[in-house]
Amino acid sequence: MKKGYFITVEGLDGSGKSTQMDLITRYLKERGRKVIVSLEPGGTSIADRIRDLLLDPQCSDMDVRTELFLYLASRAQHTSRLIIPALNRGMDVICSRYYDATIAYQGYARGLDRDFIKNANDFATYGLHPDLTIIIDIEPRQGISQAHTTKKKHNVKGKGDRMEQESLDFYRTVRKGYQAIASREKHRVKLVPFRKGAENLFHDIQKVLDEFFRNKEEPPL
Repeated sequence: MKKGYFITVEGLDGSGKSTQMDLITRYLKERGRKVIVSLEPGGTSIADRIRDLLLDPQCSDMDVRTELFLYLASRAQHTSRLIIPALNRGMDVICSRYYDATIAYQGYARGLDRDFIKNANDFATYGLHPDLTIIIDIEPRQGISQAHTTKKKHNVKGKGDRMEQESLDFYRTVRKGYQAIASREKHRVKLVPFRKGAENLFHDIQKVLDEFFRNKEEPPL
């Protein structure tokens, strides 16, 4: 059985990942592919409960190591119960964030040991790697401003969820982390500069998708 493709979308909060995932999903379905859409942290009932802890502003005193292990726990559940089974059924999985986010946020911005994080990610993901990762590269001030005005479960009075309440310097370091990942893994990771207008941004993302499928031995279904 032909396995599906695993595509992840990364970027700072407020970079428009959710909208672009909708457009990517439409792109794939128009090509006859079967698609499942998910996100991290979360994706399954247990992982969603961990997500609530991670994003709840009332958990502001969370230790950075606790934070790391909660992300990893959510990822292990998500990978084993949703992502791998879907891929094995021949479905493409489109996921908002995966292990690159942990490297950028907990590794670069939190300052935790990146080699340890890499090994822990390999364990939590059962060795699974995305076939393609798209990073939307947005200026931190613009991204966090947009994130604070987005209506969602953990957004408190326009200040965002627990992670979105971090400083601008924190997000600048996250961005540097993402840029470093893209520079180091050019075959898998594609950095796409943010553009205003969802369709304008997707125009650039579609070029990445078109190239990805052209380079595959088999054309899209």
